[in-house]
Amino acid sequence: MPYCHELFLSYPNIPLVTDWLDEFLPPFRQWLRQMLLERRYACPDREDHRSLIFRDDQIRVGQDWPEVLRRAARDSRCVLAIVLPEYWQSPHCRAEWKTFTVRGPNLTLPIRFFDSVDELSGRQFFDLSDHTYLLKGTVPWMEFLKQVKELAREVAEAIIEAPPYPEGPHPEHWVALEVPEAPLPRHIKQGRL
Repeated sequence: MPYCHELFLSYPNIPLVTDWLDEFLPPFRQWLRQMLLERRYACPDREDHRSLIFRDDQIRVGQDWPEVLRRAARDSRCVLAIVLPEYWQSPHCRAEWKTFTVRGPNLTLPIRFFDSVDELSGRQFFDLSDHTYLLKGTVPWMEFLKQVKELAREVAEAIIEAPPYPEGPHPEHWVALEVPEAPLPRHIKQGRL
């Protein structure tokens, strides 16, 4: 069975990060696709790029989201981790990080989102901490787009160099993701929708 996703996106689900991702992902997807095609890599899903990058906003209503996350992590080549102090406070983020670091070297690609993340000491990371608040059309925005292009180049290399998906049954040993059961948010009541 082949991989379902080239890249798994790991991040703390907080507005500071999700709002930034909404601006980051469109140019990143486009550049990543071009970098892969340039290297004659067969890109998935040419029309909407949905299987190029897995983001948890693809989980549909009614799906068992911890299981969907487990399968997506298992069936992704690499992980792009958006790292800031809140990342390490999240059991989900820590489990996602561990899932890819257990599988092998160079599969975990951290983006430094905050300028003082001690957990990344000794590990190579891509620093976007100066580009977390941007206005489109400004000089900082243009510099951000250059950084996104360079990041896409590095991610494309990691995707191409990732080990092939193993033959046979699903490699469950690849998944260290034991996602804790989360209580329902206060605004959602148990029972009927």
